[in-house]
Parts: sequence; structure tokens; C-alpha cells
Amino acid sequence: MPPLPRLAFIDQRLANGLRVLIAADHAAPVFGIAVTYRFGTRDDPEGAWGITRLVERMMFLGSPHVGRFEHRFFVLQNGGELGAELTEDRATFYEAFPSNQLDLALFLESDRMRSLSFTQAKLDEARQDVKSALESANRQSHPAEELASLLYEHSAYRRVARASEKNLNTIGLEAVEDFYRQYCAPGDAIIALAGDLDPATTLERVKRYFASVPARALPKPPDLAEPYPAAPRRKTLEDPSLTSARLLVGYLVPPGHAPEVYALEVLAAALNREGGGRLYEFLAQQKHLASSAEALLDVREGPGLFYVSATPLPGVKPEEVEKAIGDAIASFAHRPVSSSQLQAIRLQFLRRQIAFRESDVVTAVQLGRFAAIFNDPDLINTATQHLNAVTAEEVQQVAAQELVPARRAVLWASPAKPRTEPGHSNGGGSR
Repeated sequence: MPPLPRLAFIDQRLANGLRVLIAADHAAPVFGIAVTYRFGTRDDPEGAWGITRLVERMMFLGSPHVGRFEHRFFVLQNGGELGAELTEDRATFYEAFPSNQLDLALFLESDRMRSLSFTQAKLDEARQDVKSALESANRQSHPAEELASLLYEHSAYRRVARASEKNLNTIGLEAVEDFYRQYCAPGDAIIALAGDLDPATTLERVKRYFASVPARALPKPPDLAEPYPAAPRRKTLEDPSLTSARLLVGYLVPPGHAPEVYALEVLAAALNREGGGRLYEFLAQQKHLASSAEALLDVREGPGLFYVSATPLPGVKPEEVEKAIGDAIASFAHRPVSSSQLQAIRLQFLRRQIAFRESDVVTAVQLGRFAAIFNDPDLINTATQHLNAVTAEEVQQVAAQELVPARRAVLWASPAKPRTEPGHSNGGGSR
């Protein structure tokens, strides 16, 4: 297996706690910048679910030095692109720029870390944006979130899917500003830059813009611990956004920094068609039970999720699909992943890592993510090595030890049945 070329990068921490990562890549005269804050939807305070989404929106609404629409305007007018990503564990704000716009990028990001402005009008605008996003999301199917709610009962992750219009209406301006002051602090942030940059010069410019951002006391880390279920958990729901039924079978798995996670990643690939297709074999070839099935690994700072999502064929009972999924996982005990399948999975993972490197912005985001969640930005170089070291025996072990039937959660989601209005019939008739 050819090694992935090593990405060299500077890793330094300023006196105010800000972690700085800089990687040079002179393939094109552009660079990416990503500022990652170590807060996510898990950090929504009790009763103020959705506050992280409000803060994310307000980060684009200006400061005393940058007008309400000027951040976006300055980026786009100078040939750049921008965006944001809010997950359970982190909030990342990123831009791509021509390499001659380094000072503009650093000014904009240091300004919103230092002096975001808060007014009732801006909060109202952010609240309406979040409500619109929630309304749009509610028209779509989110069975994976429903599955997660079955498995997370104690962890801060239980808060992730609780934002609602009712909650948002109760969150005041002072609460939003207090959250920003606590969580958007340099000591809880990582700035990563990648692209056509000189690392030493860039580090000095980062210091020029960020070193004077005041250090602030950091919040208490959330409690992410979650005990394994003592017995299987099940839920049935009707979802009006679904056009066909879905069955999800999920398990809590170790946190993302645990060595078992790489074996779980190989296991997921081996279940999917690209890595051998055990799900296809058990749900389609042996018995015609499902039109599609996919195994997914949701890696988090705390306990993660491993789950299989299947679309049963019409008339197939959910119990049949659940048993076939369990049989596919159990099959690794007596039929390990073959050496050729392992090689194909390793190549698949390598291709994905190479694709990440093709974009300076994605490289910056990945550096920030690895630093924020795992405290190890060098995973951008070593993750491939860790996955390549996984053996067929280790895949057998995690399948047996982590995907235990007695600890599974099962969600059956079916399309909502059409409602019949009083006095009306669904039958045909002449007009």
C-alpha cells in the first residue's frame, strides 16, 4: 500500500491559548482558513436548546468594525468562498481565498472572535434564520437522529435534536452573548491554515491579529459519558416525509480516540458493497428483504454510533430485516474479512484521504477537527496508517464485543398514513 505523503505543519499555541496550525501547499495560489471552536450542539444548556445554532448565525452578522453583511461581502468581493459547519462536537467557520488575501482573512476571523456585536435586531434575524432551517429540516426525514435519541439518555449528546421554535423563543440576548463570551474564546479555539503560504511569515501574521484577543475562562467540559443499554431499546414512528419504510439498527461504540474505532470503520466498509457486501448478501442475495442497506459509523469525541439503515421491500416485516442485519454482523465470527477485501477497504480509505488533500479548505477543516476532537492534528497523516494496521481478527473482535444484540437500539420508521377528513371518503366517485 503506497503511503500518503506526509503533510508538514506548524503547531503552536499563543499566550491566550489559541492553537495555530499552518500547512504549506504551493500547488495553486490559494489558501484555506478554518477556525474551529470546541462547542457543538451537545453544549446547548438545559432549557436553552438551540442556542448554539443562534450563535453560529450571529457570527456572520457583524461587529463594531464589520457591518451586518460585510463579512460575506468582503470574502466574495475578493475572490473567496465561505461557510460554516456545526456538529455535535464543534463549530467551524471557514473560507477559501487567493493567497494575496491573508491579512483580510485573519482580520475577519480575529474580529469576530474578539468583538462580535449583539443587538436585539440581530438576534431576531438569527432566530428567524434558525427557525426557517428547522422548518425545512422538519419536512425531511431524520431517522438517524431518532435512533440517537434512543441510545443517548445521560450524555450531553441527548440535547442534540431538541432545538425547537418554542425553545428558540425563550432564549434572550443576554444568554446568547454570555454563551459567545464563554465558548468563542481563544483558549477553546483552533485556527488552521493550509495552502500557498509561508508558514513562518503566516505565524507572525496570525500573532499580529490574534495575540491581543483577551484570554477568557473556559467553560466546564460537557459530560459525554453514556452507559451501554442494559436491554434492547425499540421505537416505532410514522414519518410524513418518508416515501418508504426504514429500519435502523444501532449501537453505542467507543469514543473517536479509541483504537477500536479503526476496526469499526473497516467493519462498516466490509458490510457495505464496496468492501465485500455482507449486507447485500444477507438482505438481497440470500433473501429478498431490502432494496438497500448501508452501515455507517458516526465518530464523536464521546461515545459514537454504529448503525445500519435498511429500506425493506414492501410487505417485509421489520423483524425479518433486523434478524438478517444481526446475522450479517454475526457472520464475521466464522467468516473473517478476506485479505483481498481488507486491501480494497484500505485503498478506498486512501482515496478518500487523497481527496481531502486536494482542497486547501478541507485540509484546514480536517486539521482543526482532529485537533478539536482528538487533540491530535497529526491524524491527518497517521489515520491511514492506523486503518492499514487493522487485522481481520480485530474486525471479528469489535463485531463480537461492540455490536452486541442485547445492547442494540431498533427504530422502525414508516410513511404516515393519509388522513381522511370527516365526512369524506378515500374511495373513487364521479364529480
